[in-house]
Amino acid sequence: MTSQGSASGRFTRAIKQRNLFQAEIAAREMRGLSLADALELVVLIAAQRPDRLERAAIRWHGRLEVIGRRRSSAGIDRVAIPTGDLPTALPNASLARLGEAKTS
Repeated sequence: MTSQGSASGRFTRAIKQRNLFQAEIAAREMRGLSLADALELVVLIAAQRPDRLERAAIRWHGRLEVIGRRRSSAGIDRVAIPTGDLPTALPNASLARLGEAKTS
């Protein structure tokens, strides 16, 4: 651990400070993000680098689908968002589905 703290702590601070560069560095050091942390990163990408949003959103959605298959008995619905609607639809729809996943 560095004098800056753990990668997880730095990731959390970077997200709160809306510092995409630092969030991405910390995420790489963490060697994997939770679904919730990954969504936070996607939302930050949407705000700061919309040119990278589609790829990040599709990757996050793929993770959600995999988890949904694993937890199909828990009743997690699949999220279907046309890619043209990603900038506006992603945060609202994904956050709603994530909230459902956290309660199961």
